[in-house]
Amino acid sequence: MKLIAIDMDGTLAGEQKIRQEQLETLQNAVGDRFLVTMVTKRTAAEIKNDLQRAISFPIIASNGATIYAPDGHLLSGTPIDRDRAEEIIDYALAHRHFVEVMTRKGAVSPENSEEIFKRELTDKKRANPALDTTQFWQRAAERIAHVHLVPIKHIKQLIKTTSIFRILVVSCFPEVLDRFRERFAAYNPVSSLISVESASIAFISNRIDKGAAVRILAKKYRIQPEDVFAIGASNYEWSDFRRAGVKTAADAPSLIKDLHWLIEKAGTSSEPIVLQNQV
Repeated sequence: MKLIAIDMDGTLAGEQKIRQEQLETLQNAVGDRFLVTMVTKRTAAEIKNDLQRAISFPIIASNGATIYAPDGHLLSGTPIDRDRAEEIIDYALAHRHFVEVMTRKGAVSPENSEEIFKRELTDKKRANPALDTTQFWQRAAERIAHVHLVPIKHIKQLIKTTSIFRILVVSCFPEVLDRFRERFAAYNPVSSLISVESASIAFISNRIDKGAAVRILAKKYRIQPEDVFAIGASNYEWSDFRRAGVKTAADAPSLIKDLHWLIEKAGTSSEPIVLQNQV
């Protein structure tokens, strides 16, 4: 068996939700010869919500910090250093910013999260009365719907007793995210800080990335590195995969149409495959 790892955010979904026909194309193309895994910055719960259906593939979520089997159980997780996690979360709670903490049992946030978002939106609207905050509130509501809301004291207890795989901070003020970036950049300015977009900033362990997670999954299924083929949507993912020592391809928007060709190349090529219109 061979493994094909596909970056879901840019390759399959971009900024939109993944489409049913894309999954069906994957399933029909790979058959029993290949194991396909989706690699994403999002959580497994968000992916399942987008798909509105059962998933028959393993999922590498949170940029590699968590790996889930097709039945949904956690195959592997790389936690953030406990002291580091505690400092980031304490800072977010002390300054009343929305924070989402990914644990083995799922994502949790403070029970006052809706209040936090509403306060930020009020402040944003006061500074710019003409601003339409509808879209941000919709995203905030979706964020809250994906998490378990718990008392702040429960979150502080989790830090001491439970593995923390990802910390997500959301704000409609870029300067808030800038403060997090500056304050915690000293921990690991390259890989601890994994994304800054759509008014969010996420932290994972500096011991994991997408490429390392693909290698971990391959090992779980007893697949040799030379039988792993990874497809990234940008040079960022491509470099992660290359460092992991697996065959790689830079992505093109028409990737799914070319999947049969890619599967053939995955079994024969020993060099990176560059598609037309490389990102």
